Amino acid sequence: MLYSKGSVHDAASTKKDKNLFARILIEFQLWYGKQLTFDKMDGAMYGQLAKYFLDERGGYNNVFGKRVKELKSFLRWSEVEHAIHPHQAYRKWKVYHEEKEIVYLTQDEIDLYWHADGLTPQMQKYRDVFVFSCLTGFRWSDIVRSKQMVVQNGLLTILTQKNRGNAKVPMNERIRAILDRYNGDLNIVTLQNMNEGIKAMAQKLGIDDEVYYYRYKLKEAVAFHEPKWKLLSAHCGRRSFITNAFTQGFSVPEILEMIGSTDAKVLGAYMAVTGSHLVNKTKELNH
Repeated sequence: MLYSKGSVHDAASTKKDKNLFARILIEFQLWYGKQLTFDKMDGAMYGQLAKYFLDERGGYNNVFGKRVKELKSFLRWSEVEHAIHPHQAYRKWKVYHEEKEIVYLTQDEIDLYWHADGLTPQMQKYRDVFVFSCLTGFRWSDIVRSKQMVVQNGLLTILTQKNRGNAKVPMNERIRAILDRYNGDLNIVTLQNMNEGIKAMAQKLGIDDEVYYYRYKLKEAVAFHEPKWKLLSAHCGRRSFITNAFTQGFSVPEILEMIGSTDAKVLGAYMAVTGSHLVNKTKELNH
């Protein structure tokens, strides 16, 4: 598929995503049992897409919504770039989203990670990269480019890959120690292995509070509750940084400056306003 090769303007990650989309579309066609043609991509096929991703593959709205969004982008591309006329029903396909629970670590829990002992050299790498994420809020795509980070006026800075913003966070002893330990190069573990490693470490450290949350299949809510350690991933580092910065008294403009963004809306996906913070804030207002 020509589309899967990407364009000259696409970043390497975008080309990779398009290639994955093409493979998934082929898998769907095999399950669907019909040749996918532009004129048959109508409401009925949208319903089959939902059945495939939500029932057959056991996914939820985020996965289904992502695939629908990719397919709509492909169909728009076919119209604009190649004058193909797909069935226009695709323009009204709903792209579902869900606010999947993303847990975060408190400062005390980050300290537990930092002071963990008896780690193998590999587990120490997982710990260090994860703690670095919690202390900086940098995305994985920027952490693996740590050789491009620069210290200026006491701030660790990097031009972010996703939105080309200039992220800058205050240096501290732990951040410096981690960078020094690996000569500034944190591209030392794979994301999948690190996610498994930090879960195992959290379980061992007793980070096991029950977390209650919902996932969605279209408009149907499915309730879950799991121990906190099981929900941890590298992505939690960014939410931990933003949430802890907020509870420590940093303002929204200051947090945006640190993560290299100008859009306050992005904080909504990362900031967890905790019950204890609300209680403390109420006490302050009543004094």
